[in-house]
Amino acid sequence: MGIGGDSDGGPDYVLVGHVARDVFGATSRLGGTVVYAGATAARLGRRVGIVTAGGVSLSEHAALAGAAVASLPSATMTTFAFFERPEGRVLRLLDRAAPLTERNVPTAWRTAEIVHLAPIVNEMPTDMADSFPAARVFATPQGWLRSIAPDGTVRPAPDRALDLPLDRFAALVVSAEDLAGDVEVARRMAARVPVLVLTRGSDGCSVYRAAGVIDVPASRARAVDTTGAGDVFAAAFFIRLVETDDPVESARFASCAAALAVEGYGTSGTPDREAIAARRAG
Repeated sequence: MGIGGDSDGGPDYVLVGHVARDVFGATSRLGGTVVYAGATAARLGRRVGIVTAGGVSLSEHAALAGAAVASLPSATMTTFAFFERPEGRVLRLLDRAAPLTERNVPTAWRTAEIVHLAPIVNEMPTDMADSFPAARVFATPQGWLRSIAPDGTVRPAPDRALDLPLDRFAALVVSAEDLAGDVEVARRMAARVPVLVLTRGSDGCSVYRAAGVIDVPASRARAVDTTGAGDVFAAAFFIRLVETDDPVESARFASCAAALAVEGYGTSGTPDREAIAARRAG
């Protein structure tokens, strides 16, 4: 049964952002936050709706087979090329799909329990949260914090972070890479949002809330593919936060989810609740 066809109605986890084509040398696969976070939400029992652009088919992702997709027609698809360099991974934008606006969001989806704004290349306005006045809106603001060089090279633009309508979000998950390692920017962002998590990959994360900052270590993993790990973390964190209202417990849960995810390629390692519980118990 497809999303929206059961007695509970439509999606309860709505993602807004471009599905991307990620190119790794001679191979490519679908990516973008909406793919990795959407697969995570579905595996954790959520009914997923995705607002995106382009002729997108998610059939290659078993976890997303039941997702509802509202796709804006676009002659192009957002495409990134990944390069490994001595200084680390370099990302280059090759093409970009049509931008998303409030008009692209189905009216029935605007009251979903969880709305996750997931820009990857500034494809929606920063005030997109206003399209969901009756919903709790969460975000991974990565795409709002990127600049694109003339050759397509993607660079962090942390100076944009404090211009975001931060008080409109219930929680944010942002990576240290997005902020070019500037912890002071994270601290200033956290002063304007109820919960902010700063992720640092295998070095764990910091949870900012009114009571202060708590560091949560990363769960151990035998990593084979770290692409999308932060997106898995974010979706697991937002879901657990809604369930428990406990940011630290939610970060521990999300850390375990991300650790399991990087042990497989693409979305193949995306865990369900049983896998997360087993890993935490072990």
